[in-house]
Amino acid sequence: MRAIDNYLLYLSAERNLSPCTVKAYGQDLKQFVRFYAGAHNLDLDTQISIDGLSNIDHLFLRRYLAYLQSKQISRRSIARKLAALRSFYRFLQYRYKKSNNSVELISSPKMKKFLPKVMSYNQIKAILEKIDTTTIYGLRDRAIVEFLYGAGIRVSELVGLDMGDIEPGKEDFNVIGKGSKERIVPLNTYMSGALTDYLKNGRPRMKKTNIKIVEPALFLNCNGKRLSSGGVRRMLKRYSTKTGLPDVTPHVFRHSFATHLLEGNAGLRAVQELLGHVDLSSTQIYTHLSKKQLKKIYSQAHPRA
Repeated sequence: MRAIDNYLLYLSAERNLSPCTVKAYGQDLKQFVRFYAGAHNLDLDTQISIDGLSNIDHLFLRRYLAYLQSKQISRRSIARKLAALRSFYRFLQYRYKKSNNSVELISSPKMKKFLPKVMSYNQIKAILEKIDTTTIYGLRDRAIVEFLYGAGIRVSELVGLDMGDIEPGKEDFNVIGKGSKERIVPLNTYMSGALTDYLKNGRPRMKKTNIKIVEPALFLNCNGKRLSSGGVRRMLKRYSTKTGLPDVTPHVFRHSFATHLLEGNAGLRAVQELLGHVDLSSTQIYTHLSKKQLKKIYSQAHPRA
């Protein structure tokens, strides 16, 4: 539908949402339109209209939710699909002057609360020790792990880095986060050293042919192209398997970064800025993980401790 295409363009150009978010919302809306077409015996390409979609009621939406649940789709994914629908119908109201918005009557499913998985410092050191830095890919992998843990950046931010974005020896660098928001993150000595080794002895030789690398990306794959987020996840899985640590993902390093800062008495607001969280509530989940630090503070501060 043209309305969906216009909506996705609006998300990208006016709302400045990330390409991943725009893609996910597009997939969610197309799934809903397919369900609508099937329920009304309509041809998907020729018989779907804005007027038809705008006339749905909350009972039809509950049928759609029941359909998603029958597919064993997680509550988090269902909540995102509802968020996509709410945003789309608000867009229809604004751009196409459609008044009905039954999606607002539907509540999102309650989320199960899970504490983030966090590694200890010794576990992170164990992963680093498994990296063979005598190889060009080992130099790259060590730099990646140092950046994920040392700066707490998202994997999308990591693979989006280009040559020239970071100067070894500097104290910080800029990254572009969600919503194209820029923030300053630290560059510690371990990160700087690993980056220098990679740029000097690794990246220049990361290609299968003698053709000069013209890719601007900082971190490259074996074909001399920009390393993908999936490539980073697969790389970490190999090292976590060697170390005997399950479920080590890029975000586990980000969780560990935040938790270790809080355990080291960093302020919550400072951690929020370093992570690039817009809402402080997103950062507050890490306070539940620092029980050891809380007990230490209690024993030092309370007169009866």
